[in-house]
Amino acid sequence: MDNLIINKLQLIGSKVDLLSEGFNIIYGSDENYQFGVGVSVVSLLVNNPSTFFRFHLFLDVVKPDFLDKLSKISEQFSAEFNIYQLDNTLLKTLPASEVWSSAMYFRLIAFEYLSNDYDYALYLDADVVCQNALNLSTDVVKDVIAGVIADDIGVRGKSGMRLGVQGFNETYFNSGVMFVNLKEWHNHHITEKCFELLSVPNAKELYKYPDQDVLNLILREHLVLLAQRFNAIYTLKNELSDSTHQKYKSVITSDTALIHYTGVTKPWHTWSKYPSAKPFYDALASSPWTENDLKPAIKFAEKKKEYKHLLKQGAFFAGCISGIKYLFQKVRGKKDNL
Repeated sequence: MDNLIINKLQLIGSKVDLLSEGFNIIYGSDENYQFGVGVSVVSLLVNNPSTFFRFHLFLDVVKPDFLDKLSKISEQFSAEFNIYQLDNTLLKTLPASEVWSSAMYFRLIAFEYLSNDYDYALYLDADVVCQNALNLSTDVVKDVIAGVIADDIGVRGKSGMRLGVQGFNETYFNSGVMFVNLKEWHNHHITEKCFELLSVPNAKELYKYPDQDVLNLILREHLVLLAQRFNAIYTLKNELSDSTHQKYKSVITSDTALIHYTGVTKPWHTWSKYPSAKPFYDALASSPWTENDLKPAIKFAEKKKEYKHLLKQGAFFAGCISGIKYLFQKVRGKKDNL
């Protein structure tokens, strides 16, 4: 495990008490999602001002500009950052897609690696944004391996049928938020077991959501379900069918602590400025990043979404241009496959 980590860096605010116990937060991200990680970090700090956070970032690419921004955050909010640069070569041999890169497996490395030094940690995907105090006690996971949040009911039912586990109708969880008892994780060899399942020849066909599926299969007898407020799953795709842009309030409520923006369109995309994404923009305003850093559509899957949102927002010229670019790439892709 250690040989996958090729470099380690630490950034600590000058006013941090080095003897503080701290609350451990883990992120695993490739370069494309690091902007999201940064804003997610700030959302936690802004909404939990009395908590000392120790952030652990497992990344494949570490650039000076990103480190500079993290340094500013550590100083402004008295936080600690531990950055671990990974050699991603072996992980790239596991199932992945255009939407989910091999960075989804960084959490598996992180849980095992950190179990040597820490007892508990909260893992968050880069597209998770905090809008309230966490108020999350380690007591809830002292007797299990992980505290997790059940996925949407439709996902649970389909996943149970796919994987042949009837109980998943109730317990199949989304792996974007996991509160982990690191010692128990290590004692049960969870990372090793996950990689064993992911390494079988037909893993890509077996597991629609690779890391999430195998985690559910392995942890189903060792977890506790946490309240939905810790992983309110919302997709910005919903805005395309909601002319009021207010229906999100049935998912993102005043009690919600962590919002998980699933799907291709993320709140950091240039075409996603909806009321439902306000918690992201609130955190962005308190961060070293600005709206100038919002990301345009790069991947084919993103371009497929961009033009639809632009047209929905009344940006007809920009939407048409985006649509033409998408169709051109679509046709070109078909020709390349002939």
